[in-house]
This record gives sequence, C-alpha cells and structure tokens, in this order.
Amino acid sequence: MKRFLLVVLYIASYIIIALNVDSIPTCFYYLIVICVCKYLSKCFTQSIDLSSQKKEFRKRGVRLKPFPTLSLRGGLYTFTFALTSFLIQTHHNAQCTLMAFITASVIFPTMVNAVKMLYANDPYWLVAPGEEYSNPDGNIGLPNAISIIRIATAAVLPPMFIWASGEQYKTVCFIMLVGVIMTDWIDGHIARITRSVTKAGKYLDPLGDKVLFIPNGLAFIFILVTNQIISRNQLYLVAALVLLTIARDILFFIWFATMSKKYPKGVGAGLADKIRMVTISSWLIVTANVVSVGSFQQASIALSLVLTITMAFFSGVSIIADMYRLKKA
Repeated sequence: MKRFLLVVLYIASYIIIALNVDSIPTCFYYLIVICVCKYLSKCFTQSIDLSSQKKEFRKRGVRLKPFPTLSLRGGLYTFTFALTSFLIQTHHNAQCTLMAFITASVIFPTMVNAVKMLYANDPYWLVAPGEEYSNPDGNIGLPNAISIIRIATAAVLPPMFIWASGEQYKTVCFIMLVGVIMTDWIDGHIARITRSVTKAGKYLDPLGDKVLFIPNGLAFIFILVTNQIISRNQLYLVAALVLLTIARDILFFIWFATMSKKYPKGVGAGLADKIRMVTISSWLIVTANVVSVGSFQQASIALSLVLTITMAFFSGVSIIADMYRLKKA
C-alpha cells in the first residue's frame, strides 16, 4: 500500500511540476537539500545501534524519533512542493519563500535529532570540555540551536536570491543573509559567555560556514553571469577565485571527515581560519548588495573584487596552517 501511494504521489507531483515549468529548478534544489541533509545525518549516525541502547537512552531522558525513510515522506515533500508551486505560480516570491520555509522546517529537526543521537551514543557531545557529565536531558543548548538555524536558513537562501523580483523582496533576502552571517558570531559568543562550548558546536560551526558560503557563493556567480553586472574579465577572475575557495572547503571537509576519528574532541578554528571567515562574510555581504540591493554599485563591485582576491589568499594560507596544526595535535 505504501509503495502504491508513493508511486501515485510522485506521478502526481511531476505532472503538477510539468504544468508550471518555472518552478522546476527551485523544487529540485530544495528536494536535493533535504535529501543531502538526511543522507549526511544518517552517515554521521549509522554506527549507532538504537535498538540495543534504548534503556540507556531512557535513563538519560533522551527522547529520540527514528529517522524517517526518504520514501513515503520524500514523496509527501515532493507533492507539497509541486502543489505549492502550482497554486501560487503567479507569485514567484511567495512560492519560493513558502518552499524555503518547508525545507528549513525539515532540516532543523533532522539535524537536532542527529545531534541527540550522537549525544546518546557519547554523552560528551553536549558537555563542555573539562566539565563533568551534566546534561542528562539531552538539551542541545542555545548556541547549537542557533548554529542549526544558521545552517537551515543559509541552505534555503540561494533560490530566493536567484528568483527574487522586486526591490523590497531583494532587500529582505539581503537582510536575511546579513542576519545569518551575524549568528556565526552570536552563537560562539553565547557559548563562551555561558561556558557551553561543546564538541557538537565545534562540528556545527564550520559546517554552517561551508553551507553559508558554498551554495550562496555559487548563486551569486550565477546571478553575475546571467545579469552581466560586471565585465567579462572581472567575472572570470571572481568565478575562478570563488571556485578555488569552494574547492578548498570541499577538499578539507573530505579530508577531515576521513580523519575525524583521530580528533574525538573536535578541532577549533585557528587565526587564519577566523581571518578567512571574516573575509568570506564580508564578500558575501558586499556581493549580495551588488546582486540584490544595488546601492553604491561601482564601489561595491570594486570592494567585492578586492575581497575575492583576499578570500582566495587566506584560503590557501588557512589550509596550510590547519594541516600543520592538526598534524601536531
């Protein structure tokens, strides 16, 4: 019965999407984001045997829901996106915003559940280093919750920038991006003040940085290409340096994922990483202004080019510093 319902949902979804051609890229992007989020969550928690540890979970008061399969629920998500795109197809801003909200509302509980599963297997995931085990209820804490909100919001912003129409909506997208970037400082500041720097936070914070930069950076390049905002030579320079910076993040993430067992306490950011992230955040804000708000256009374009070069330089410096630091750890 479930398989039959799944087939019906997917067939109906693709028929509806086909009726509204403009929504296909947005629908598929958000569905891919959901699938990647759930796949990564399963990868991080696949070694945890829930059935054999239920009693231990109950003792700690950890409330967990098993991961839903991507089959039936995935079909429901697809159908929801398709129906949404069809019902409000003449309002692209509302269409994109609603699909973004649905996607973010899926990402947040999925990641919270993943962190709690890791905590259930290792109670020190949510305990500050040097302190005794003191988190029996499995509360992820405010700093980690802010990090997950940043990841969920950053992941859904690119289509909003690409398909935005109207000055007001573009300004809203710009403000949302600035707010997401500010949370990168807020969660760390709260964690240090409340002495709640955790192993989970050391993983979520750099993951949030990658999710913030990679999809939004690619979206900005796409907008620059399609709208011809800057000259061709400038575009080649920006695209090459941004892609090199993204490649650095992807390669380092793969390398660290394969070596993470050697660093059970996690790894904090070094000085070069912090300078690099400040530069990347500045580049995102300035470039978002170029592609959306458009105030001080010529000055913003010049500053964006300078920040692109600086960002690429510190990306090279930081990966060398990180490799050296981790080798000595």
